[in-house]
Amino acid sequence: MLAVLTANLRMTLPWPLLMTKLMTKLMTKQSLINTRINDFDALLSIS
Repeated sequence: MLAVLTANLRMTLPWPLLMTKLMTKLMTKQSLINTRINDFDALLSIS
């Protein structure tokens, strides 16, 4: 019984970590893209 529980824990534990890692990666990528777009807009407005 305990072995099954630990196995289940091992299966489920990495998921939240992986998801948060993926989410943070996506968020940083999105913010980078947004800043690039903002920079581009600034350049366009200047010229």
